[in-house]
Amino acid sequence: LAPFEAATASARHFRTQSRAPATRRAYAHWVKVYVGWCKGNEREPFNGSVETVAGFLAWLANGRDGTAHVPAATTVTQALSAIHLAQAAAGTPLNPKDASYVLLKETMRGIRRQIAQVRSIRKARPLKREQMQKIIALYRDDDPQEARDKALLALGFAAGRRRSEIVGLDWMVRGTGTGVLTQDEKGLVIQLTTSKTQQEGGEKPYILPAKDVARTCAAIENWVRLRGIAPGQPVFPARTTGDGFVPSRYAGVVWDRKQQQWRAQIRRSDVKGKAYRTLGGFSTQEEALAAYLAAGGVECDRPLVRAERVHGKTVSCIVKRALARYFAETPEGRRVKAADRRALLKLYSSHSMRSGFVTDAFDRKQPIHKIKAMTGHKSDDILLGYARTQADYDDSVLQGVGL
Repeated sequence: LAPFEAATASARHFRTQSRAPATRRAYAHWVKVYVGWCKGNEREPFNGSVETVAGFLAWLANGRDGTAHVPAATTVTQALSAIHLAQAAAGTPLNPKDASYVLLKETMRGIRRQIAQVRSIRKARPLKREQMQKIIALYRDDDPQEARDKALLALGFAAGRRRSEIVGLDWMVRGTGTGVLTQDEKGLVIQLTTSKTQQEGGEKPYILPAKDVARTCAAIENWVRLRGIAPGQPVFPARTTGDGFVPSRYAGVVWDRKQQQWRAQIRRSDVKGKAYRTLGGFSTQEEALAAYLAAGGVECDRPLVRAERVHGKTVSCIVKRALARYFAETPEGRRVKAADRRALLKLYSSHSMRSGFVTDAFDRKQPIHKIKAMTGHKSDDILLGYARTQADYDDSVLQGVGL
């Protein structure tokens, strides 16, 4: 029986790992919201009732009865996917072949139509190659923060990958990230172990030849040397100075730099909101974790200690800072009025680098299959949605109309 129990526990673990950590966190959030809504409306959450699920989705699409903003259609779809999985885990799956499931389909169709009327689709404005070249030239190589941001911006544009894949890179060998960045005299090589479109691995290496991206190679080389990044460490850590990499909090265990000891703490709720109760200082991580678990803490599936990386949302701030500097320090940027600059900055995000890469590739008449091989896109339609190319104007079907 013991071997069977061990195999069953292992199977549960693999089922948990079938989805990315971010997906699991999102699904857990929506199941919690769904269960709370059902309790408030005296409904059984996991009895396979299509009417209950449809009612919850309608409540969500209406901005939670006016108490929140109207969500995007993809947000409602994600919530439905989470409920689907939770219903199946409870043994009462929602069967699309049942006649009652038509109600859920029609509800979702109406939600998408209504949301499309009240929400506009906002796409990040692409960063042009000429803009990026001028921005890169503004950064100093001897300042740690500027050197890091310069390397991140250059690689983010030249590689055309998602921000999570860029900040998840480790230097030379695999560490705790989701990919590896290596460099030699021929250029840069990105090897992703997993990605959004390749959850099960199998990504081919992405080559960035030095003859084509010399500035990116120089920026990476300078940053690695300046920061002293060792093999296996994050290429883009959150801290740009200091000795080593600061471990981040995990499961209530945090490194106290002032006291030079591990501190265990557990969160409690009181009338003032969230607060932490310190369980004591310890000389080792293991002792602190044992104290945390003994106090009722819950262990999660992330490593006890991981090197801090630039957060994905911080990349958007870096891009906006770069654009603000472009407007302030370049002749082209100074021509833009101050009021217009503030409005323009809202249109840019970390996605602007990836969008700019695709747009520039189309402008240079690169084949779509080569662009997909670099960006990791699976669908031509989604890829074409990124491209806002000059060809749309130059090769328009309106040529010669004269109106």
